[in-house]
Amino acid sequence: MEFLTNLWLPILVSAVVTWIAGAVIWMALPHHKKDMSELPNQQETIERIRALGLPPGNYVFPGGGCGKEAMKDPEVQRCWKEGPLGFISLWKTPPKMGPSMMGTFCVNVAVSVTIGYLAWVTIGSGKPGVIEGIETTPGFGRVFQVTGTAGILAYAFSHIPNGLWFGSSKRAIAMNIVDGVAYGCITGAVFAWLW
Repeated sequence: MEFLTNLWLPILVSAVVTWIAGAVIWMALPHHKKDMSELPNQQETIERIRALGLPPGNYVFPGGGCGKEAMKDPEVQRCWKEGPLGFISLWKTPPKMGPSMMGTFCVNVAVSVTIGYLAWVTIGSGKPGVIEGIETTPGFGRVFQVTGTAGILAYAFSHIPNGLWFGSSKRAIAMNIVDGVAYGCITGAVFAWLW
């Protein structure tokens, strides 16, 4: 845990700066505006869902899962062939951004702690020194290379399987990869700056 004592500042600052960048990207920039489409006959659909009295949660149709028993149901088999297939996420109302924002920040901290650990074991403590005539203090570029790469892996690629399985558009997946590259580069730059 020595790395936490030495890297607490870049861990915390990278988590904060990445969190701020995410807020700016999602609230101010236009590239996520087309990630989801509006339902046709939206109000009618909302009224039908409201009439069902479903509590907040995630629902899949047909079936209620993909277990062997559900898949044997003739109606489920018919729906799998003819459609529609999908899922619906219903949120608690009114929506509260605070818990989601805090959860996102906690994920950013966890990612930064993991990246800090990886950098610590990969490039060393950063303490000045010379071993067998070789300078052991990593420079900005080396720290950025390791931490930025790890940041890109964490932020750009972690969501792709979920997007593929649950029907995100190729455009939405690509825009999330772009965001992840930005978050990874921010993380790498903060670590390199404060190393």
